[in-house]
Amino acid sequence: MFSVRWKCARKPILLCPRAGRHARSWRCCCSGPTRWWTWRRSPRSCGRVAAGVGAIRTHVYNLRSALAAQPATRAVADMLVTEPTGYLLRVEPGQLDAEAFADSVAEGRQLMSSGAAEKAARRLRDGLSLWRGRALANVTPGPVVARHLTYLEEIRNRAVELRLEADLRLGHHRELVAELRTLIARNPLNEWYHLRLIECLCRCGRRGEALLAYHDLRRILDEELGLEPSAEARRLQHGILADAGHAPADQQSNRPMYSWSLRAPLARRPAAVVSTKRGLPQMK
Repeated sequence: MFSVRWKCARKPILLCPRAGRHARSWRCCCSGPTRWWTWRRSPRSCGRVAAGVGAIRTHVYNLRSALAAQPATRAVADMLVTEPTGYLLRVEPGQLDAEAFADSVAEGRQLMSSGAAEKAARRLRDGLSLWRGRALANVTPGPVVARHLTYLEEIRNRAVELRLEADLRLGHHRELVAELRTLIARNPLNEWYHLRLIECLCRCGRRGEALLAYHDLRRILDEELGLEPSAEARRLQHGILADAGHAPADQQSNRPMYSWSLRAPLARRPAAVVSTKRGLPQMK
């Protein structure tokens, strides 16, 4: 993400991208929650027109000088051009990291659909490596930018899920346990992460920890939202209690995305298996 914030006497000015999936033109705007304007609109909403225009020109001059002073950003300074209606940051296809990231996610999804899990994992890692924290973390976003940031975060979460799914297909269950615990600590209400952790623990032979992970999920959902775990989570728990979590490796890696179970449906399960396991919590 490219963003620069300059402070003036009255209000910070932000050069930000237009909210849009394929946006490459940039416009000048105030970063407050309601005061947005562009050179292509009437500037009356910004109050003092002359002072506002002068402040924008000063900030753009300072921005060009700061970018040109650093070798790593000198090329960006040449991309910021002046037009009769204002300023434009010319970004060629592939230069905007948000666009490159979205392309990586789309390509990774296609590779997953075609069964190329290893290539998909590699492509998704390349896309996720573009992130170095939250997008525009040093900027107070207005409503338009806030919606675009939400869109980027959703794509990022989707990329993480796809990459985890690819690693699961490749049988990297042990390697994912630590990462999944970290993701759960950051997103305790994300049930999908909890289910992947339960699955990984069970397939690593750590069924006791898998049951504890299930009960952690149940407690969090009950305390925070007043909800019970999903049917998929309950099927996982029943599969662990019935000792059916040791499917062959080739069956584990070829299961369909987001549609998996460690055992047969609940109706086929012997009732005695659940109630006679000593030391295990009873199902509800």
